[in-house]
Amino acid sequence: MVLQRGYADEASVFSDSISGMNAGELIVTAAADNIANANTENYNPWIVKLTAQPLRGVRANAEKSPDEGVDMADQMVGLITGSLLYKANARALQTSAETDGYVFDALA
Repeated sequence: MVLQRGYADEASVFSDSISGMNAGELIVTAAADNIANANTENYNPWIVKLTAQPLRGVRANAEKSPDEGVDMADQMVGLITGSLLYKANARALQTSAETDGYVFDALA
């Protein structure tokens, strides 16, 4: 039972981190596209929606806003938020991998 729990925790760290990195990438991509099209007539910007997926991380979906126009301040926040989300999850994944390495070294 303890081994199964440990396995689930490691799988959760992996899936949570990867999904968080993917969400961060989508947020940055959407913001970059919105900024690039800020002066395009009748442009509807992308909106990224995040949904928690228990034991599987987060799901990110991008959809077009029903409203036209790009709020540059919102896009800058999106760039920063997406970048930090990506970096934090990449660090969590790296730390998990390093911890696994220490455990395997101790067992060897």
